[in-house]
Amino acid sequence: MTKPKFTFRYRFILAFVTLEVIFLTMIATVNFNSIQATSQQLIDSKAQSVKILTSNALAVPIGVFDLATIDDILESIISIDGIQGVEVRDSNNNLLSKMGNVKNRNGVYIIENQIKIDEDLVGFVKISMTFERIHERIKRNQLMTVYLILFEVLLSVIFSYLIGYKISTNLEKLTDAIDSIKGDSFSHLAVIKSNDEIGVLSWAINNMQNRLRDKRVMIDDNVILSETDLNGVITYASEAFARISGYSKRELIGQSHNIVRHPDMDKEFFTDLWDTIKDGHKWSGEIKNITKLGNTYWTKSVIVPIEENGERIGYRSIREDITDKKIIEEISITDGLTNIYNRRYFNDIFPKIINSSKRRKEFLGLIIMDVDHFKQYNDTYGHQQGDQVLIAIGTSLKENLKRAEDYCFRLGGEEFGIVFKSDDKEHALAFSNKIRQSIEELKIKHSGNSASEYVTVSLGLICKEATEIKSMDNIYQEADEKLYMAKDSGRNQVVSN
Repeated sequence: MTKPKFTFRYRFILAFVTLEVIFLTMIATVNFNSIQATSQQLIDSKAQSVKILTSNALAVPIGVFDLATIDDILESIISIDGIQGVEVRDSNNNLLSKMGNVKNRNGVYIIENQIKIDEDLVGFVKISMTFERIHERIKRNQLMTVYLILFEVLLSVIFSYLIGYKISTNLEKLTDAIDSIKGDSFSHLAVIKSNDEIGVLSWAINNMQNRLRDKRVMIDDNVILSETDLNGVITYASEAFARISGYSKRELIGQSHNIVRHPDMDKEFFTDLWDTIKDGHKWSGEIKNITKLGNTYWTKSVIVPIEENGERIGYRSIREDITDKKIIEEISITDGLTNIYNRRYFNDIFPKIINSSKRRKEFLGLIIMDVDHFKQYNDTYGHQQGDQVLIAIGTSLKENLKRAEDYCFRLGGEEFGIVFKSDDKEHALAFSNKIRQSIEELKIKHSGNSASEYVTVSLGLICKEATEIKSMDNIYQEADEKLYMAKDSGRNQVVSN
């Protein structure tokens, strides 16, 4: 997009309209006042002219009492436009002649003038005048001035409305474009082809929208991103999320994240997660997930609340695919023969489980077990068959551990360990005996076993409230002592605290 050349069109137009209204209003006001002043001057001038005319024309006839001449003069005076009546009196105020109405009434202008000859008073003249035509002309001019003002105001209103309509229409386009950016749809461009202020602004918004759309496409394709409402229902899923989960965007939207929740993940893990984000805090951690086809993948996730106008409306999760890292990590903590956790992972995870159980005041169980007379088995059947026994035991242990918070380990040689949570000691003992029986029920022949004709194991069990556990080494030593007691007691049995 090419940036348009900037002009101040709307500023110039609005400034011109404003100045025009001010200028024409000033002219109309001056014209209005000028009409009044000029009209008043005209009235005063006409009145003065009548005074002079009557004084000059009537002086001699009055002085000689020439009534005929006086009447002729009065007829000529009363014929003047606006003259209503004239009367002439002598110096003694006796009426000499009268024409028309000289009474003082509303709208009548009375002129009284002394008639003198050489400073000698010879009589009086009284004239009544009206200026209706002048007043009508004043009113017409004033009305025209009012009409002019109203016309200019109307013209300015229409002009301003048209400008405002164009501006508001363009602003509506800009608003739609901004809402499109806000809603992440980027579907509305503000198509305004002009070089004025709004045109340049629309160019900037459209340019920003195009850039954001390109970046959003890049993010959508490469970042595992999702958004939910307050109830955890997915409202947005990126293409990268759909790709790693094996679901389409349509299949993900409207579902909760349980759709990719791996059964190995502890329920309490997600309880802590929800408690954190509901309190308005950021949560981060590693989550094991399952794809639509049942495959496992791991993500390092960060979940934050989404707020709009100060109100929380949902949650946003950004994830990093760490599956390869977890595979390598899994290899490092997995026993290569039995495919269960190794001693290294036991040493790492067991202290964490103890601390977690202490916080929740849970019962925690530890089983240490040995294959009975395993050396004799290897001597009789060979080490390769001995390895198969260890593999079978490892498989049996995994099959018996149904909960994500239960772990089994190969601690070394023919020694295995199980860490599990229990309601009480009775349930822990029953669980341990189930483990023992399931291994004997594999019915792997062992002629050198004094406890059975099949391969068996001896188990040492310690189960107690986690708050009573002093340390990992302490509980391990206690379980190991119980294991030796089981061996000394005839093997293929559980000895517990």
